[in-house]
Order: sequence, then C-alpha cells, then structure tokens
Amino acid sequence: MGLSKKGVMHAIYSNQKSNIRLEPIRKKSTYLKDDVYHTLKNAILVGSLKYGQRITLTEISQILEVSRTPVRDAVTRLEAENLVQSTNKKGILIIGISPKDLRDIFEIRLFLETNAATDVCKKRTKSDLEKLSKLNQAMQNAQIEGNAEKYQFYDDAFHYFLYKVSNKINLYVLLNSLMEYCSFFRSTDNFENMALIKQDLQDHLQLVEAIRARNKHVARKIVEVHLLRLRDALIKDYSDKQYSRLQ
Repeated sequence: MGLSKKGVMHAIYSNQKSNIRLEPIRKKSTYLKDDVYHTLKNAILVGSLKYGQRITLTEISQILEVSRTPVRDAVTRLEAENLVQSTNKKGILIIGISPKDLRDIFEIRLFLETNAATDVCKKRTKSDLEKLSKLNQAMQNAQIEGNAEKYQFYDDAFHYFLYKVSNKINLYVLLNSLMEYCSFFRSTDNFENMALIKQDLQDHLQLVEAIRARNKHVARKIVEVHLLRLRDALIKDYSDKQYSRLQ
C-alpha cells in the first residue's frame, strides 16, 4: 500500500531535513493553537528541532496536519520566548536555549527551591512526610523498572509537592514554567547516567530526613547541591550533543 500525500511529505521531511523528528498531532484538543505551540516547543527543547535549522510554516502545517493559522500563532509565541526567529524569505530559524539560559534558569530555581525547603521544614506535617516518602519510593520503583518517563513524573511530583507544603502556589506555577525548559534531560527514554540517578535518589532521601528533623540549614544545602549537579549535567548534555547554541 502506498503512502498518502501527507505520509510522503512526512517521510521526505524526516529523511531530508537533517533527521528532524516531527509527528502529526493525532489527538487535537479544543485549543489547537496550544497543541501546536507545545508540540513545537517540546521538539525544540528535546532537540528534535535543532539550533540553526530552518523550517517553513507550510512544512510545519503539513507535518502536524493542521492549518497555518495555529502554526503562525505558535511561532509568534515561540519567537517571544526567543526559541525561534522568523525570517521572511527562509521561514523560521531554530534558536533553542543555550548553556547561559540554563544557568539563568537554575539561578532562579536555586533561590525559589532553597527557600521553599526552609518553609517546608517549618510547616510540614506527618502526612506530608508520608507523601514525600511515597514519592521517593515510587521513583525508586521506576528506576528499578527502567521506566524513565515514570521516574521523571514522580521526580517532578516530589519537587512540586515541596511547593505545595510551603504554601507558595504562585511560585509553584513559576517553577512549572522553569522546569519545562529542562525537559531535554528529563525526556531521555533510558537511564544513561545511572550514577546521577542514584545520587538524585539519595538526595531526596536525605532531604526528607532533614525536613523530618526540621533542619532548615541542611535541607537548603541538600537542595542547592542537588540543583547544581542537575544544572551541570544539563549543560554538559546540551554542549556534547549540540542541541543548543553554544556560548
């Protein structure tokens, strides 16, 4: 059976456009423009669309199987975030994020999450400790199973729960936005750096014990070391695999 016109277009795009991986949006929601935006943003952050590559609105709309209108809206939003640059004659230039961007992101995360850890030490309850312990156990189980997606889900849930306990909901929303930019490291479908994974698990266990003891100074230090290690790993991955503009 031959490929449809769209199927042929997708095959040509995947094979001839520097192995860029974009798939049609199969499950379209009521907010199609948001679907397109998140699809393109994720493709940029995980390296499917790489720094320096060019693509046109028509190509995007054909591959995603949507009209040009939501694509145009998504590109405008991505350009405002400095992830792409529109060029009238040659389409869209992929910019992505740089090691400097990651350093800036983690500088903000360090401030927010160390302060959240301090607040959690003051406000935590017995049930909060039980919840954090369960999230840690879920991460360990996912690591044993070799399920990176599940591991990251519970890892994110652990960090988010700290914000919930600290009763800083607005900062929780901000954290969610910042963590999205770290999705390349989280998107890997295997555990390439097992030593780092095991150390992260150990950090979480030690953090729960510091929170249990209400030792805010130790809790802050654990969070600081944990985030700096993740930052350095992210920067190394971006640099080694050239998924960003190097600075």
